[in-house]
Amino acid sequence: SAGITANIVDEELAGRQLPAAVLEDIRACFTECDTARYAPASVSAAQKDHALRLLEGIIDQCERVRV
Repeated sequence: SAGITANIVDEELAGRQLPAAVLEDIRACFTECDTARYAPASVSAAQKDHALRLLEGIIDQCERVRV
């Protein structure tokens, strides 16, 4: 089944005035989520907390730019 990937999100967000750092954070978040999805035993509680904080920051930045 087709899903949302970092590449699809990159395409959708192109030209929406998001700082490059936010786009990098989005890619990092996808990487961390993929790891948790495909190798859940390898992800620590601290890594899960980091991913949550990263996502909260992404949402905050997107709201500021009104994506």
